[in-house]
Amino acid sequence: MDTPSPNGSAPPPAPKERTREERARIEQRLVIARRFRAARGDSGMTLQDVAAVAGCSDSTVSALEQGERDVYFSTVVAACDAVGLPIDWLVCGIPDVGSPRLRRLFRG
Repeated sequence: MDTPSPNGSAPPPAPKERTREERARIEQRLVIARRFRAARGDSGMTLQDVAAVAGCSDSTVSALEQGERDVYFSTVVAACDAVGLPIDWLVCGIPDVGSPRLRRLFRG
């Protein structure tokens, strides 16, 4: 039985445990974030440069790089185009063997 807090309100609810699907989605978002952050750094573009070219806000690019939240797929595609990154490498880790830059990123 929950006991009321000193101010008379009910205690906060216990944190909800994440499902396996939620944990998997978060992990995939973090993998994508690491790959994109590495590619942007390798491209020499600033976060602001990518946002300007991709047509989105700095905070959206930052969220993509940090894996903080889901970002619209169209925004992810535009950000990849801005840094010259194939979307299949970002999402699936499939390197473009013709690209020395991607080979370096894929190994690291």
